Amino acid sequence: MPSRDPLPQELPDQSVSCEKGGQHMSTSFVRHITALHPVPLYAIIIASLSSSGLLLAHLMGWQLWLIALLILLVWSPIFVRATAALYRQYCWLAFFFVLLVAQSAHFTEHIAQMIQIHLLGLSGAQAHGIIGVLDFEWMHFIFDGGWVPICAYTLFVVYRKSNPWLWVLVPIVTWHAFEHVTIMSFYLRSSAAAYR
Repeated sequence: MPSRDPLPQELPDQSVSCEKGGQHMSTSFVRHITALHPVPLYAIIIASLSSSGLLLAHLMGWQLWLIALLILLVWSPIFVRATAALYRQYCWLAFFFVLLVAQSAHFTEHIAQMIQIHLLGLSGAQAHGIIGVLDFEWMHFIFDGGWVPICAYTLFVVYRKSNPWLWVLVPIVTWHAFEHVTIMSFYLRSSAAAYR
């Protein structure tokens, strides 16, 4: 079996290649990844421990929506600092990051509703997700029929030439927005009929 050449201590671009478990990892790559995280580790640990404590407060009878809002409040300085750092380095990536975080929170609400309906046996009218105070049709309409399309169309206008996936995203976002326009139309007609 041929012997491998020893790894150089320093490469010309001042990155050190380390072999661990058969995989190569460049320290310049690690530095680049850690540079994307401007939040100190202690802040993440404090936020994680606070979130865990708040989850335990649910066992003591606290309302789930209140705990979820407090957890969001605990993590919001980290979110703001990470977004600001992304904005300074990559501008539009920060915009996409905010959209991704918002859509992830929205998707988590829908997962919670499905768990409430299919695993906990609640009816659709009883299943309001984690933050039930935000579960009303106007919120869905503003978010999915307004905020998400505006963000997606803005990204499309700026990056349509360099990102072919945006050509796939725009029709899906448009279709989803029309879904919410249709849902809102039915909602408004049924609400108007209820008040006659």
